[in-house]
Amino acid sequence: MLLRIHQVAGAHAGRVLTFDQDVVRLGRMPDSDVAFDAHADLDASGRHAELRRQGEQWILRDAGSRNGTFINGEKVDERLISTGDIIECGFGGPRIRLELIPPREASAAPSANTEAVPMARPNAPTAAAQALPPMDGEPPQSTGPMGADWGAKQSEHPPPVIPPSTHPPPRSAPPAGAPPVSGVPRSAPPPADKKFGQRTVGMMVSEALDGLRQQNESSSRRWKLFAGCLGMLLGVVCIGFAVYVLAKKPAAEPPDVSRISASTRSSLWRLTGADGAVFCTAFAVRRDLVATSGQCVLAVESRQAAGKAVTVVSDDASYPVVRMWRHPETPAAGAMGGIDVGLVEIGGEAPAMATLAGPDQLTHLDDGVTLVVHGYTGASALAQPITLTGAEGVLEYLGAAPYGAPLFDASGAVVGLHGGAPSSPVGPGQGARVEGVLGLLAGLGR
Repeated sequence: MLLRIHQVAGAHAGRVLTFDQDVVRLGRMPDSDVAFDAHADLDASGRHAELRRQGEQWILRDAGSRNGTFINGEKVDERLISTGDIIECGFGGPRIRLELIPPREASAAPSANTEAVPMARPNAPTAAAQALPPMDGEPPQSTGPMGADWGAKQSEHPPPVIPPSTHPPPRSAPPAGAPPVSGVPRSAPPPADKKFGQRTVGMMVSEALDGLRQQNESSSRRWKLFAGCLGMLLGVVCIGFAVYVLAKKPAAEPPDVSRISASTRSSLWRLTGADGAVFCTAFAVRRDLVATSGQCVLAVESRQAAGKAVTVVSDDASYPVVRMWRHPETPAAGAMGGIDVGLVEIGGEAPAMATLAGPDQLTHLDDGVTLVVHGYTGASALAQPITLTGAEGVLEYLGAAPYGAPLFDASGAVVGLHGGAPSSPVGPGQGARVEGVLGLLAGLGR
C-alpha cells in the first residue's frame, strides 16, 4: 500500500509527496522524509513522528516530540491511520493529510483486436465481380486478358469510316520578311485611338481605390505604432514611479522601551557565579532552554573547568546548568564577528518564553532602524534603545549593552542578541542575528 502525503498547513503547504518505503519520518531535521521548515514550523520537533508500514496498513508513532502529535485533533502516541486522516505536528504546527493508494497492477493480456485486416484496392476486381453473368444480348466475356475472340469480333464489326473533311487545312503563317501570298488578304492595321471597355475602366478605378486604401492603412498603422510606443513609454514611467513609491519604506516609529521591557522581563534570565555576581544575560526560547552569546557559554565552560558553580537565575527561580551548546562559528573569547550564539539547558522549567522573529520579520533590519536591548548589568535589568549602523551579517550599533541580552524590534520579537566575552558588565555594540539561534535549535531538533 503506497502512502501519499498532502501538506495542508505550514511553510510548505500545497506540496504532495508519495512514498513506497516502509518508514516515513516527519520533522524539521533536513534528513527527514517529510522535512518541515526549520525556521517557520517551530511547533514541530526535529524528530517529530514516523509513519511505518505493516503489511497493507500504516501506523503513526510519535517520536518523543516536544509538542505532541495529533490525528484529527486528538493527541496520540501510536495509532492506525486511514485515508483522509489529518496529522498535526504540535498544536498549531504543520498539518498533513494522508492518502493510502493500492499499487497498480499492470495487465499483461494481449488486445483482442490486434489481428491485421488486409485492405482491398477500390478499383481492383473481385471474385464476385468476375462471376457476374453477361447481360442479355451482350457477347460472352473472355477468360483471357483481352479475350481470345477479340480479333474475330473486331473483324465482324469493323469501325466506321470517317469521311475526309471538306474544309481546307489551316495555313501556317508565312516566315518573317516573306512576300504575301496572293489571294490571301492582309490583316487590317489597328485603329490609331485605343478605346477601353466598361470592364477595363472599372478595373482601373478599383485599382486606384485599392492604392488609396492601402496608403490610408499604411498611414494609420504608422500613427497606431507611434501611439503604441508613446503609451508603452508612459506605462513604463508609471510602473517605475509606482515601484518607487511602494518600495520606499515609511519612516518607522521608535519602539516603546517601557512597554517592551515590561512585556519581556519574565522571559529574561541571568548567569551568575558562585559569588552571585552577574556576568551574562540569557532569555528563554524553550521551557528548558535559554539563549545567550556563544562567548558567554565559553565563560561558563571556563568557570566549570575551574570548579566554580554557575547558576541560571530569574526573578522567581534559580536552576543549575545541565548542558550547553555553542554555534560552530562562535568567535574565540574576546574576538568580534562570527555567529556569537549559544544555548544552555537548565534543570527546571521557564515560566515564559521570548518570541523569536521569523524570516519575514527580519526584512526590516536596515541601517537607521531603532531596536531595544534588554538585559542585566547586575541584579537590576537595563532597557535602552539602540540604532543600527550595519545590518548585513553581524549587527552593528553605537553604544554598549549587556552580554547575551536580546535585541527586540518594535513588535517585541527577538531579532538578535548582544555578543562578546563578559569581561565587563557591558560591551561594545555588536550582535548576532536571530537566525543563528534558530539554526542551533534546528540542529538540536528542538
